[in-house]
Amino acid sequence: MGFQIEDPLSKTALEKWLNKLPAVVLRAKGFVKLEGYDGTFEVQAARGCVDISPFTETATPDSMLILITHPMRTDGLLKGLQNCIA
Repeated sequence: MGFQIEDPLSKTALEKWLNKLPAVVLRAKGFVKLEGYDGTFEVQAARGCVDISPFTETATPDSMLILITHPMRTDGLLKGLQNCIA
C-alpha cells in the first residue's frame, strides 16, 4: 500500500511509528520531507531496522511511503502515519 504525504513529518514521531509497525508489515520505503530539515529524505525500514537519510540525487521524488504487508486492515497504519505530521 502507498501513502502520499504532502506535509513535513516529525522525524522523532516517524522513527517511533516505523519502529512500532506490526509484524505483518515486512518493509517500508519511500521519500519524505522532515520538519526543520531542507530537502528530501529516503526512508528504509524492515524488521526493526530503520534508516532515514538525506536523498542526494538531483531529481526530487514525490513524498510517498510504501508499506509491503501481509493482508491486513490499513486504517490503524494510516492513523499512525497521520500522527507524524508536524
